[in-house]
Formats: sequence, C-alpha cells, structure tokens
Amino acid sequence: MLKLIKRASEIPFSDMACIYEESLTESGQRSYPHLDANGQAREAAQDFYAFLQDFLKNERCFIFLWETENRYVSGLRLEPYVDGVLITGLETAPSYRRRGYASKLLRAVLKQPELQGVRVYSHIHRSNTASSALHLACGFLLSKHNARLVDGTVTGRYDTYEKQVCD
Repeated sequence: MLKLIKRASEIPFSDMACIYEESLTESGQRSYPHLDANGQAREAAQDFYAFLQDFLKNERCFIFLWETENRYVSGLRLEPYVDGVLITGLETAPSYRRRGYASKLLRAVLKQPELQGVRVYSHIHRSNTASSALHLACGFLLSKHNARLVDGTVTGRYDTYEKQVCD
C-alpha cells in the first residue's frame, strides 16, 4: 500500500529505518569514522532525519513509502527538476529486495494524479543494473549517459532515465 508524506510532522522515521539501514551504515562509516558502529548509525540517522525535514520544507517535494506486512519496505523521494520531477533515493530494505516492492512503489507513484502529464527523471549509477532494469520495466527510457544533478553539477557516473507520465 502506498503512503504519501508531504510534511515533516508526518515522517514515520523509526518505522522507515529498515528501508535505509544499508545507506545509513555506509553514510555513518564515511562521515563518522572516529565513532563506533552504534555511534555512526546514530549520527547518520540524525543527519538523514534532518535532511528529510529540510527536504519537505519545499511544498513540491514528497516522500512515498510502500507498506506491506505492516512494515515500510521501500521508499523514494520526488523533487522538482528541470521540466518535471526527479526521483531520488529509491531504496528497498535488504531483506525485502527481489520481491517486486520497488516496482510496486514506482508504478503506484507514477499513477498519482499530480504526475499525469509530467516528465519524471531518475539518475542511476551505471553500476546499479537492478535499478536500471526496474526503471526500464516501468516504462522509463535511457535518455542521457550523464546526469545533471539538482545543484547543476554534471556527472558521468550516472545515466539519466526519463518517462513522460500519461493517463
């Protein structure tokens, strides 16, 4: 089942932890190497929560979560981008991967009335073949062998996929 989050007060952060556990571990190790694993995880979680609160200050930014078995198992963020919106942070909890939840989430998001007639972009690291396959299966097309990030930086490490959402 799809859940839309528009305001920081709606973030079920502790319930979302399993989705982002892997990313938070990597972020904690990179940002807080002087701390033990628990400290790294705590600091990375606090940083991510603060990021999400700031992210949702823009009324055109949204978080979508996929819930199954009374747990959030997959999530993504949407933010304004060029002439449409950009999908960022599409992740699935490691123990729920390869079960189709990211696909269900992405397909449900693309059906949202607010996205009809909107161009949707996603930047995917070239080594992330699973995400590339997911986007292609959901109707995205590879449009560029580079990515212009939201801050304007262009990088060749990512490919840009896009989809025009229609009824």
